[in-house]
Amino acid sequence: MRLSNTNIRRLWLLIYVYLKSFLHLLEILFIISRSPVFLQQLKKWRHSIKRLLEMPSPCPKKISIGFSLCAVFMRMRTM
Repeated sequence: MRLSNTNIRRLWLLIYVYLKSFLHLLEILFIISRSPVFLQQLKKWRHSIKRLLEMPSPCPKKISIGFSLCAVFMRMRTM
């Protein structure tokens, strides 16, 4: 395939849009991660996951981890 000026411009535009979107996403994640409410909720989730993983389960460990995470996220949705 021969790269013409138009194709090169399109390629650079595509790369620019992806990079700009990625940087914007990083900026949003940085702002959210510095929020005290988010950090407090993260500590609660971590505590809930640890508590669920410590419960005895008849399932193999890998399966119980998956069910535990699923239970935590389902509980979060109902809050």
